[in-house]
Order: sequence, then structure tokens, then C-alpha cells
Amino acid sequence: MKASPTLVLLLVLIMLVCAVPVRSENACGWVLYSDITTTVDGMPVETYNIAGQEFIPAEALAELGFTVTADEETGVIAVSGRTLVNSPATLARELAAVPAEAPAGPALVSGQRTEEYFIPTHTVMLCGREALCYDVGGRTCVSLDDVAAVFAAEGGYVWDAETRELSLTTALPDGK
Repeated sequence: MKASPTLVLLLVLIMLVCAVPVRSENACGWVLYSDITTTVDGMPVETYNIAGQEFIPAEALAELGFTVTADEETGVIAVSGRTLVNSPATLARELAAVPAEAPAGPALVSGQRTEEYFIPTHTVMLCGREALCYDVGGRTCVSLDDVAAVFAAEGGYVWDAETRELSLTTALPDGK
């Protein structure tokens, strides 16, 4: 039995439509998978790559010792400083003790679309300065560049292209 060219073309088009993720009406764009390793004060952190820039969830900043408060009435998430409840070395040991989740499904390729991002319902303020942020999977994510502009120690925001590592070293609460 011979398939008609029209039927073959129709099947190919259906396969293409099903294989390519379609963006929602309200989405701003796609988060892309990245093989970049990001650390804050030596601790690995989860980041999202949006338009070539790394974004960190606001709650991750709280876990790293930053003071983070959310005012649901005004829609503002304020990051006002950093406290050293635990030393970075202690936190790094605690994070290392948590087993990494095995990726589900096939391995991702750098630049592959992973999920959509949206205009956030909150505004993020870093020590009174508005930061670029997006909503990713219901999490408010802040530009790591903006976090570094406010909190990095002198020379403490470094990109190593060879190892594909982005590291942020913050100034201590007293400015040292």
C-alpha cells in the first residue's frame, strides 16, 4: 500500500507541531537549560537561564542567609541584607549532604527550552533598588546580576568561561 503525499505531509506536520513546545499566551518566553554551575559564597545554587542571564529564586536568597520579607498587600519582596546565621562552610556541608535529584527523562542539551517564564506578580527590591525578576514555575526569580550589583564584595562576581562557572562572593554584613 502506497501512502499519498498529502497524507505523509499531514503526518509530518502533526509530528512537528507535537514535538515543538508552544508558548502560552501570557508567557514572556522560555527558560533555557544551561550547563552553567552557579555558586554564592561557595555554595551551589539553582539558577534559571533567561535570555542569557542567570536568575535565582528569591527563597534561595533567604536560605543563603539574606533577609527576605514579602508584603502580600503591596506585592513587594524586600531583600534588605545578609545575616551570617551559619557560616558559608557550614551551609555548604549541609547542602552537600542533601542527595541530588536524578534528572527525569532524557539528558537536556544546553539551550534547550525547559519551561516558560512570566511577568511576576511581585516586585523585588534589593536594599531599596528594584531588581529584574520573573515568575518561573510559581517562584519569583531575581536577576543574579542585580543581586551582585548590590551585594557582591569587590571583585566578587566572576564568570569563568573555561569551566562555565559563575560565582558570587558577597560582602559580609559589616561591609568587609
